[in-house]
Amino acid sequence: MSAISEPNKIYMKEGETLSVEPGGMLASKNLAMKTSLIAGSVLNRAKSYALGGESLFRNIYTAEKGGGWIALEEKLPGQIVTQDLHPDESALMIRRTALLASTPNVELETQYLGLTGFMKGQGIATIRASVKEGEGKVYFHATDGVVKAFHIRPEDGKVTIDNDMILAYSENLTSELARLGTGINSLVLSGEGLVNNFSGEGVVYVASGSQTGSVTLLDAANEYALDTARKLASYTARVIFVAGVTVPFATAYYFYTGNDPFAFAWRFFKKMNE
Repeated sequence: MSAISEPNKIYMKEGETLSVEPGGMLASKNLAMKTSLIAGSVLNRAKSYALGGESLFRNIYTAEKGGGWIALEEKLPGQIVTQDLHPDESALMIRRTALLASTPNVELETQYLGLTGFMKGQGIATIRASVKEGEGKVYFHATDGVVKAFHIRPEDGKVTIDNDMILAYSENLTSELARLGTGINSLVLSGEGLVNNFSGEGVVYVASGSQTGSVTLLDAANEYALDTARKLASYTARVIFVAGVTVPFATAYYFYTGNDPFAFAWRFFKKMNE
């Protein structure tokens, strides 16, 4: 009978904290947990939820007296990777479904990539991870297969990588959408289809199994339509919120002063823009 390996543990000193995506904890020891809203403004939270598909909440684990550890969910050894982040280095762009956890000083920002991003295998939106001060750590994983890394240098020229396998990549890398081979047969029958040509200096993390499934134009159109609907719903909700807040104040201003609140607002904005 072969030996069964233990899960990888992240050891934490007393008082250290780790922000973990909901459902990402496999096991832990001597840690206290509290659930809080993701950091940022209301607009950024709405963008993360609507575009990035992220949860609005994260679980914050803090090591109690004597320290402790946490193990993140992993089906196979090698599915979880840890990336160190420094202020003077490139940010890391992470597939939105791959993020597991991060240290408190890591800034996570959802960036909209649109249909082009989807066709590149990077999704409609991706998560940008960076730090402004100190050293940060971010943890992400593959949903299928194990994680591999391609270190790309300027002298390598263009490195072609299968779209379905991309988990994360250095922001300063240049990526170009391309197809492998020539003619319609190569696109449809080769089993390769669309790829990314990366160039520059940085790292691309890939998985040994597909992270997207087969990408078709219909899939892209469906996700693009869904994303557009989310954006419209988000904008509509913001308009309703602003109207709900301003209309009562404008009405009260009119009844108490007898002045036109819209004229007052117009003069105020004109003065602000002078």
